[in-house]
Amino acid sequence: MHKSLKVKTRFSQWVEQNFKILEEGYDFSPVVTTTQLNQYGGTKEIQDYALSLDASKNLAMISKTDEGAKVRKYFIQVEKDFNSPEKIMARALLMA
Repeated sequence: MHKSLKVKTRFSQWVEQNFKILEEGYDFSPVVTTTQLNQYGGTKEIQDYALSLDASKNLAMISKTDEGAKVRKYFIQVEKDFNSPEKIMARALLMA
């Protein structure tokens, strides 16, 4: 989300500021990943987070970037599509 929203704040600072409204284990889960430091194979572990869909929507809504508006519109469209009568009927037929 940080990258998608094109936030200018440093990632760790953005997390500290914005995750106060989120609940660990429900809205997000910490994930440790590795990143390549150089062309010779040096790596470093970094802290990252897996976000729930609702947490992602929430962060997009409170973002004050142009990209935040685009992400919000994207989530709204995906939800409309998911809840369209055609998609509901298709899921119902699969369950039957």
